[in-house]
Amino acid sequence: MRIVLLRHGKAVNNEIMSDEDRYLTDAGKLELKQTLPYLAETLKGAEWEIWSSPLVRAKKTAEILLKSMKNTPFKIKDFVEEGLFEDLVNALQKTDAKNVVIVGHQPHLSDWVYQLTGEMISFKKGSAAEIEVQKENPQSGILNWAVRGKDFKQLRKNKKEFDENRLFKNQILEKLDNYFILLCDNRQKFLGNPDNPDTVHDLRVSIRSFRTMVSLLSKYLDKRIYQRIQNAFRMLSSELGYLRELDVLIDVYNKVREENNLPFEDSQLSVRLQNERNAEKESVLAAVENDHSYDAMTGNFILLLNSIKFKKIGNIQTSEVILPKLDDWYETILNRIREYKSFNFSYIHDTRLKCKKYRYVSEIFNDFMDETHRTRYQDIKELQTILGNICDVIRNQETILEIVGSNAPEIQEEVNQLIQYEKRIEKEYKDKLDSREWLQNLAKPPKF
Repeated sequence: MRIVLLRHGKAVNNEIMSDEDRYLTDAGKLELKQTLPYLAETLKGAEWEIWSSPLVRAKKTAEILLKSMKNTPFKIKDFVEEGLFEDLVNALQKTDAKNVVIVGHQPHLSDWVYQLTGEMISFKKGSAAEIEVQKENPQSGILNWAVRGKDFKQLRKNKKEFDENRLFKNQILEKLDNYFILLCDNRQKFLGNPDNPDTVHDLRVSIRSFRTMVSLLSKYLDKRIYQRIQNAFRMLSSELGYLRELDVLIDVYNKVREENNLPFEDSQLSVRLQNERNAEKESVLAAVENDHSYDAMTGNFILLLNSIKFKKIGNIQTSEVILPKLDDWYETILNRIREYKSFNFSYIHDTRLKCKKYRYVSEIFNDFMDETHRTRYQDIKELQTILGNICDVIRNQETILEIVGSNAPEIQEEVNQLIQYEKRIEKEYKDKLDSREWLQNLAKPPKF
């Protein structure tokens, strides 16, 4: 929901008459007649309702605006004169209006902007500001713009360019391009320093983030092409999977040795793990650094850009695509956690992946998130951490046994120390998951 707060135009001095009777000066009316049509043009394309203070100068300002917004519902609201913030919130939550222009007074308008957004601005006579809010929680609003009346003409031009840029078709192209460049940069960093665990992790995350964006385009791509592109980047991510598992395992075992004050130079298990990593590193490098791999990656990116059905996307705003999608995913994740009865690795792992997808989209489109969705992002991030740690400790135990085998008495004590450590961590996170106390902190998503 959008709220435009508009201060009345220039009025006669309050030394001449009582405040409630003050009317607009001729210069004030002329100025509003010159500027408000541009504001009305800026608001065009959405459904609005105009609320005004009952004072003469505010009502006349609203009436001038109304001439450029014909057939717009117009209502007098006493709380606008009084500046009662609680009444404003109640009115916003109860109204059926899609968007509202509120014509009022200082200092109430500045105070409302601060309470709704945390931003501090001043209002000259005839100036306005637009705030985007969620009806369920108006105090998590975002200030879109604040301009003087003489700048409404420029606002109209800027708003058109701003809205055009924020269309989903333009945003997804920009972000696909940026993240593909990031993916290529991370590939080069990995090839330049494959012994650094961070380069493995960063490359894998950039691939997954890119694939998540591609998933948002599933409705706008031919099914065969969509599957081809997803499979190609999925295979690239899979090439790095075992190497990443080994990095996590080595890091955990280093913590085990630190916790038990064991010298690193005497660890046969550390040597075995490092040898395993070196062998896997060479295998990954052979798959990733060749020209065919890079050509295939760039070829699929070009295919993606050339295959998007932009006419089908139309002129939908990015927030109209992303926020409902996040709400659906949020509800799906919560339902999975509510339905969780007893531990099941596949169920937990699948829920973890859904959390990652939610997290990636939230991070990529962070500039379109309101306070409610940013709070949910933090909740999902915490849940992903819990589920991720459970999955990692279980997979670590499986991996170490796969590497060592059943007949390795010379390192069995080290293996047992690692597994005991992981079982302790596993229990801590399973207990936290089973307690379900943290689930109460997750807000139920709104129904649209």
